[in-house]
Amino acid sequence: MNKTFRKVMGLDKKVSGMTLEKDFEFDATAVARARKEGKRCFFDLIVLDESGSMCSIYKQALDGVNETLSTIRQSQTEDDTQRHFVSLVAFDSSHLRFIYNGTPAEETKNITTEQYRPGECTPLYDAMGVTINDLRTRVANEDIVMVTVITDGEENSSQEYTSATVKALVDELRLKGWTFTYLGANQDVESVATGLNIDNYMDFDASEEGAEDMWKQECRMRKRYYGLMSSLPEDALCRAESKRVRNYFKGWKRKK
Repeated sequence: MNKTFRKVMGLDKKVSGMTLEKDFEFDATAVARARKEGKRCFFDLIVLDESGSMCSIYKQALDGVNETLSTIRQSQTEDDTQRHFVSLVAFDSSHLRFIYNGTPAEETKNITTEQYRPGECTPLYDAMGVTINDLRTRVANEDIVMVTVITDGEENSSQEYTSATVKALVDELRLKGWTFTYLGANQDVESVATGLNIDNYMDFDASEEGAEDMWKQECRMRKRYYGLMSSLPEDALCRAESKRVRNYFKGWKRKK
């Protein structure tokens, strides 16, 4: 979307030192329609590092995001009881951009090189804090929410959020049944993830081969997760313990 148009429409603003860009406003009408039709609503938030270090695995990141979007669309097509709403957010220290913002899965398209351009630093905590706080105002108790964070480096430039404030958010929303996953490279992934109270985490090799394998594995785990959530009885949807998954990466087969 043209930056001038976004500015005129009030879709861009400053937040945590970054320009917050929204190519679309959250589609609350589609969400309300899905609930009225009795569909099971899935909210897929993907927080994707767009800092300069991602250039080394650029093609794999772009292809991997598109494979994930395809997996989400396919899951909805294969199970008409599901309705997926996608928020795909790319970030670096200059901007945080909602490429999709609660967008119905069937309206998403593969992203292009124009929409993903790595550069600058990694305000990971700000990106997580802003996007999670935005989504928490949109969902109902019976909805299914998964937050996926993908980064190839450590936090180094947040201005508003800290590990403690993000952890508090994660703690609160895990109690409501949200599932959080963290995929990282070039860092102590276990230390970072557990410091944020994210119990589903996996490290990957920030090479072309390692990144490609990571995305393929993640899509496989995602399909399994959707199937598990679809099989839950209706009365389980308002019970946090029934929805929150602690072994998301079980069966991950690291490529040797």
